[in-house]
Amino acid sequence: MYLEKEKEKIAGLKELLAAASEGMSREEAEKTVKALIGGFREFDTFPDMKFLALFDPREIPSDARVEYVYTPTYLACAVIICAVNEHEDLLSDEEIRETFFYGLYGCTGRRFRGHGFDDIVGFLDAMDIFAQCDVLSFVERHPDFCPTFTEAIGEAVKYLEEGLCRGRVRNPWTGGTYTEQAVPILGRLRNEN
Repeated sequence: MYLEKEKEKIAGLKELLAAASEGMSREEAEKTVKALIGGFREFDTFPDMKFLALFDPREIPSDARVEYVYTPTYLACAVIICAVNEHEDLLSDEEIRETFFYGLYGCTGRRFRGHGFDDIVGFLDAMDIFAQCDVLSFVERHPDFCPTFTEAIGEAVKYLEEGLCRGRVRNPWTGGTYTEQAVPILGRLRNEN
């Protein structure tokens, strides 16, 4: 079936993130991170960004980029954040540090938004991914590692707090708010759950 292999890769990355959020030995963390960064690629239409893309982003429509370029990149970077939060010395490896920086920068390409009329749903999915890796702890300890990412996470949390959790953002189709979905994600981001 078309896209079955790609969907399996995304499922595998989700499982990897779940495992990484439970902790990894130093050896396992380094092996995992090096395997992930080996899959990151650059594309000339996205300068200074790297992605763990399942398709060339220049050859697929924007809506597919969210699922097959950005989501795998979010997942891979979240796994790396888990590893770095636990084994900070991984950042002393030049290849890891450089690829991770450009991967985090790549994550900011859409400011974590989804696509089309349900871009908020894609945003909430992205925030849920980053909640699993304790991203706020990472950016607090390393605010200058990738300033664009740090700023984008700060803006995303503010949007969650002030817009989505307070019911100020409405679904254009139903008129309902996203509060029910946003509040627990914000709690997980803040380690309150």
